[in-house]
Amino acid sequence: NITFLVRSGKAARVAGIRYEGLEQTSRKLVQRYVDLRRGDPLSVERLRALERELFRTGLFRDVEVTHEAVEGEPGWRRVVLRVRETPALSLRLTGGYDTEEQFGSSVTLSHDNVGGKGRRASLQAFATARRQGGRLTFEQPRIFRDRLEGLLSFDLQKEQREGFTVASTGVALQLGSTARRDRRWQWIYALSANRFTDVDLDPAALERELQAERGRLEPVRLGSIGLSWSLDRRNDPFLPTRGAIVRSDLGLFARPLGSEASFLRWRGQGAAYRDLGRGRVLAGSLRFGLEWPFAGSGSIPLSERLFAGGASSLRGFGRDLVGPLDGPGGEPLGGQASLVLNLEARAPLWRELSLVLFVDAGNVWLDVGSFDPGSLRRAAGLGLRYNTPVGALRIEYGLKLDRREGESPGRFVLSIGEAF
Repeated sequence: NITFLVRSGKAARVAGIRYEGLEQTSRKLVQRYVDLRRGDPLSVERLRALERELFRTGLFRDVEVTHEAVEGEPGWRRVVLRVRETPALSLRLTGGYDTEEQFGSSVTLSHDNVGGKGRRASLQAFATARRQGGRLTFEQPRIFRDRLEGLLSFDLQKEQREGFTVASTGVALQLGSTARRDRRWQWIYALSANRFTDVDLDPAALERELQAERGRLEPVRLGSIGLSWSLDRRNDPFLPTRGAIVRSDLGLFARPLGSEASFLRWRGQGAAYRDLGRGRVLAGSLRFGLEWPFAGSGSIPLSERLFAGGASSLRGFGRDLVGPLDGPGGEPLGGQASLVLNLEARAPLWRELSLVLFVDAGNVWLDVGSFDPGSLRRAAGLGLRYNTPVGALRIEYGLKLDRREGESPGRFVLSIGEAF
C-alpha cells in the first residue's frame, strides 16, 4: 500500500508586482491584463493564465511570470513579470499561385505597438491577375472597459469578375467583442463607391433577368450596417479535424446609411468535422445567401449579387459559373439566393500528405422566390492535400455530375487553404 501524507502550509499572498523588460510597451497597457491585487491568494494557475494572455497579444516574444520572497514579510510573495518585446515594425512580402487568382503577391508594412498602447496600423498593397489594390488599417484593442476592439479600414480595389470589372473605394468601421475566444460578434458600418467597366454581359439578358433599371451598371454608392456572429468550436482554425463552426452575417443597405440601393442580405455558414481515427476525417459544410431589395430598388447592384462555383464552392465548375448565365456558355448574372453543400472524406497517405474524396452541390437563383433545392448542380472528385503551417495545399479535380451541353467535363483546382 502507498500512503500519501499531505501537510497544508500557510497560503501565500501577493505583495506586489514588479515589471521587467517593458521598453516600448506602456505599463498601463500590461496592467489591464493583470488580474492580481495585493492580498490576493497566490495561485500558480493564475500566473500561467496571465502568461498565456500576454503572449496572445502578439506584443511579446517571451513572457515569464514568477514570484519571489519579500524580506521581512513571511507568507507574502512578490510577482515578477518578465517580458521580451516583439519588434513593433515589420515588413512582410508574400507571393503565390492558384487556379483562380493565378500569380499574386503582396507587401505589408505594419506597426504592432503604436504609442506603446498595443494599437496596430498597417499598409498593404497587393496584386494578382484578377485583383489589384491596397488597404490601410488601424486597430484599437480593448476599448470600452476592455469589452470591445475596434478596426478602421480604408480600401482601394479593382477586381476582374466573370463578365465585368468593378473598381471600389471604401471605408469601414468595425466594433467587435473580446469576451470569449470561441464566440464573437461584430458591428460593421461600411461606405463604398463602385464603378463598373469592361461589362461583357448581354444587354437583353440584363434587362430580362435582372430587371435592370438605369444606374445598376453605372457608378453606385453603397452604405450598410451589419452584424456578424460566429461560434467556433474547431480544434484548429487552419487544419481542423474535429469540432464545428457556425457563422451568420446580416447586412442592411439603405439610403439613410448613404446607400443608393436598398436591400437586406443574410448569409450563413455551418461546418462540422468528425475525427474517424487513424488520421481520417469526415467534413461537411452548408452555406446559404439571401437578398431582398426594398424601397423601390428593383434589382441589386451586380457586384453585390450572390455567386457560386470555384475552388472554395463547387469544385467542378469555374469561378462564379453556377447559376443564371446571360446565355449558353455565357457570363454569370448572379442572383439573390444561393445554396452550397460540401462533403469530403480525408485519409492520410504519407506524413503530411492525404487523399481527399469530395461531393459538392449547390446553385444560385435569380430571386428568393425562385429558390428550388431540387435544381442543385452537382460535382464530385478527388485530390491530394499537403498540410503546411499556414493551411492545406490542395490539388484537386472536380467532375460535373450533371454536365450540360457546351460545358467542360470538369476542372482542376490548385489552392491553399481548406475549401470550407
